Amino acid sequence: MKPAVIFLPIFVVLPFLVATTETAIAIPYRSGGKCSFSGIDIDLVTGQTRSIFMPPEDPSCYGDQSASQQRPSQQSYQFRFSNNCSRPVKVALGYRNLNNNWETRGWWQFAPGEKANLSKKDGDSPIMSNNRIFYFYAETIDAGNPLTWQSDTYMSVNGQRLGFREERDTKGNNNDFSVDCK
Repeated sequence: MKPAVIFLPIFVVLPFLVATTETAIAIPYRSGGKCSFSGIDIDLVTGQTRSIFMPPEDPSCYGDQSASQQRPSQQSYQFRFSNNCSRPVKVALGYRNLNNNWETRGWWQFAPGEKANLSKKDGDSPIMSNNRIFYFYAETIDAGNPLTWQSDTYMSVNGQRLGFREERDTKGNNNDFSVDCK
């Protein structure tokens, strides 16, 4: 299947290009229907482009069962990470905050076997969401052969564009997630 080419007027893109220090930008677009969101990732240095998946904003896009999990509710969840790998890792998180906006945060470092709830930079405030769908990226941080846990949902953390992996908490276990390097 041949990818579609989308031409954007320069007055749409130029203000962003002038105001950014990023080396890549993502431009979302609807590719058919309210639940078919994609995007174009543009490398501002090389000019190369690629199609990317971007999570839809509409909660009903996730089907009947997940739609009820997507809607804001009184129930909120923390994020608990377990490093089941024998090597230290760092983790970044993409999630809907309690205001129902997508947010990315990173980095948390975990020693082998360490488990903890993710908290904000102050160390006291837990990261909370009323959404059971979230995304994470993790990588080893020691001198060994690098390992990454990633996928094709692109988000930026501290100016770095990474492919995040989708997680769905279908068991109601407080958005627990882990990595394993076996």
